[in-house]
Amino acid sequence: MLTYLNNQRYEKNTLFLSLLAGLTFGMVSLTSCSSDDDNDSKKKVMNFQEASDVIDLSKLTDGYVYTIKDGSVLTGTVENKGIGLFLADGATVTLDNATIKGTDVDAYDWGGLQCLGNATIILKEGTTNYVRGFWSEYPGIYVPDNHTVVIKGDGTLTACSNGNGAGIGGGFFKPSGNVEIQGGNITANGGTWAAGIGGGNGASCGNITISGGNVIAQGGKSGAGIGSGTDTSCGEIVISGGTVTAIGGDKFDDRDSYGAGIGCGGFRNEAGSSSTACKKIIIQNTVTSVSATKVPGCVNSVGRSTKETKCGQIVIGGTMYWDSENYVNSGENYLTKSTMVYEPEK
Repeated sequence: MLTYLNNQRYEKNTLFLSLLAGLTFGMVSLTSCSSDDDNDSKKKVMNFQEASDVIDLSKLTDGYVYTIKDGSVLTGTVENKGIGLFLADGATVTLDNATIKGTDVDAYDWGGLQCLGNATIILKEGTTNYVRGFWSEYPGIYVPDNHTVVIKGDGTLTACSNGNGAGIGGGFFKPSGNVEIQGGNITANGGTWAAGIGGGNGASCGNITISGGNVIAQGGKSGAGIGSGTDTSCGEIVISGGTVTAIGGDKFDDRDSYGAGIGCGGFRNEAGSSSTACKKIIIQNTVTSVSATKVPGCVNSVGRSTKETKCGQIVIGGTMYWDSENYVNSGENYLTKSTMVYEPEK
């Protein structure tokens, strides 16, 4: 796949393989493929010296893609630049007052942070971090399909799309993997048709697990706060700890296409919302509190967004309220509240 940065041509597959092998502590190394008039690519290797494994984003060069290796620390601000920040497979990266404000240009087709595989992001205690995607079709933090990103620590993170992607998860027709949040003060805002945490439009997402932290997730129009985007499905949602606030998105147009607080997004296709679904939703009695809010017109604050959407079992505090086909245990009263609040007795 080709993209153009600063009027140069880059072949991503070649570029990324070289990057994975090239970045070490104290050195940011990248490979680019530029072309002559006859379009014959020539490999060109450039090294940008860093003082240590702490990478100051403000000093990175416009027009290049960087792969961030295990153990790196990102700090400083990048704004109004076409820079790719790709987390190497298996990397653990710390955010230390990092601000990434992606530029919405289709040549920069990646998220604010783009995971190449499994990754762990640590939010350094006492820091405030901000990650916005680049091209509008990508999320703030992109998790590739069949892989997992873990976010933990005691810092603060705001993650958002530049248009049509999730805050954390997938993008516009870009499937995503699993999201696991273990700690931190996290706000995730979805773009149009996308979840705050979870899927984008027309692209499935994996499992979502929250075991700690203070999490606020706002779905974009037709997107769930936590769960699926529009016209797509998500995996299991398990919340076992922390304080969670999830707000579903309003309808995008005159179709009754809403997003639940936790669960299903809406629909864009003319056939309705039969393709929109989520698997089992479990909220355990070990959480501090969980609230899920829907807008008027949405069926459930937790679970289905319309009567046509599909959802697996919904179990809250050990009690089942939806058995994947019908309400049980007065679920028709509990799950349909404009705001469902669960605070276990201590």
